Amino acid sequence: SDQFDKFLYFGTVHCRTDQTAFLLFLEFGLLPLLSREDWLVAPRLRKVTEVLLQAAEGVNASEVLLAWHGLCLLFGGNLRSRATLYLQDILLRLAFGYLTFIASGPPPGLGPPGGFVSPVVESMTDVEWSLAERSRPALRQSFALAARLVAETAEDKIDQLLSEFEGTLVSSTCSWRTKNLMPELRQFVSFVRDAIGTEEEAAGLASIC
Repeated sequence: SDQFDKFLYFGTVHCRTDQTAFLLFLEFGLLPLLSREDWLVAPRLRKVTEVLLQAAEGVNASEVLLAWHGLCLLFGGNLRSRATLYLQDILLRLAFGYLTFIASGPPPGLGPPGGFVSPVVESMTDVEWSLAERSRPALRQSFALAARLVAETAEDKIDQLLSEFEGTLVSSTCSWRTKNLMPELRQFVSFVRDAIGTEEEAAGLASIC
């Protein structure tokens, strides 16, 4: 509807430039609609999905958590069959979020040196990192729920999907010569498999690079 289009425009244009305003837009505007009015969202599915996927790439842990809550609401109900169009996109954002908020150590100067630090975390302020640390348990749970949603949507093709995803990651990381990232990527694939209850080991990455 025109009203919903105006609502999305307001949130993604006017609220997006202010962190607090955008968080309020997500929590008290968009997410309640996703939980109750999926028929209203369906004609604008691509736009709504883009908004949430972009938010899932954010540096603010609260925004990322709301984005994943929104994605699970969006594709966890009547629109689940249409999630097949976005499975690779969702997996990529899951990997990005896992590396940033679960696997990464603190930014330089905020903890002992050494270990993996994601590029996003490297640029975080101490306030942003403190929020990320406090939000880690909730984010881990949200990532696991999203992984299960992907598995339920992909059904018997989940192994193929993960294998293709592993191949994409391997190709990218080898070309970037960032071999120190490989252990974290293996941990991510293991995390996804554990979350969806599969017993296969994430061995596809182990023998490459």
